[in-house]
Amino acid sequence: MVVHWLHPTKGYKLNVDGSSIFNPGPTGSGEILHGLQGEVIFGFSKSFGFKTSLEVEAEGLLFCQHQHVLNIQVEMDSLVLLNIVQDRTPIPWQLYSIIIETRFSLSSLHALLVHVYRQANMVADLLASKGSSNIDLNLLLLI
Repeated sequence: MVVHWLHPTKGYKLNVDGSSIFNPGPTGSGEILHGLQGEVIFGFSKSFGFKTSLEVEAEGLLFCQHQHVLNIQVEMDSLVLLNIVQDRTPIPWQLYSIIIETRFSLSSLHALLVHVYRQANMVADLLASKGSSNIDLNLLLLI
């Protein structure tokens, strides 16, 4: 099976990933935002300190809220987190407040959350790995 990244069908597409050297341990988040034609609008890696990969990936989902990006498709390779955010799995107590905030944020931004294989999320995965290595990067800002 060949897996690759696809352009957004409408609006914007955010690929997000979290990384943890140990779990819990030093963590990082990677996000990359694409426009309708697939152009990179913004990308970054950020170190989040000592957490679990699930915690940091949940925090990464709040990126859309802070950028006020509407009509966005959010792709992630964590099926566990996707199921938690979509209320298919109970919220772990450590993530309760961030998940409630994330649900509200994604709803108000008309965001669609989608699971993708890691191969379709490679850039966000690489950025998250940089973040967990304590490397904060800002790639580009076009908006």
